[in-house]
Amino acid sequence: MANTNEFIREIATPVSTPRDKGLEVTIKVSLYDNGMVNVNGHGWSSKSDVQKALALQGQVAHIVKELILAHEARKADKAGV
Repeated sequence: MANTNEFIREIATPVSTPRDKGLEVTIKVSLYDNGMVNVNGHGWSSKSDVQKALALQGQVAHIVKELILAHEARKADKAGV
């Protein structure tokens, strides 16, 4: 289920900025001493640091992509398209 659109939208939902001038999303990343990686409360474990780094990059990139898509939809809504 990790990195599906639904999963990413569940763990990182864009919200309006305080003065409604844009969108923001919070990305909280934790790397534990036991090797567990956690992004916004959902984690995974891997023996390889390279695999951890690649998985982390993929998940963060997907969150940013969803933020951009939400921003484009917001602009279209505001333009009345």
